Amino acid sequence: MVVYKIKKDKIYISDPSYGLITCNKEEFISCWIGNNATEHTKEGIAPRI
Repeated sequence: MVVYKIKKDKIYISDPSYGLITCNKEEFISCWIGNNATEHTKEGIAPRI
């Protein structure tokens, strides 16, 4: 997975399994860190299952 663009509240991701994905900031943070993520959380992983 590669984050290739960020515009305002949209995150653009290229995923070899799913193709090009666009999500909003809240969706991205939730997937990236987990359900307890906030906008202040700084690191995590983003599995797409």
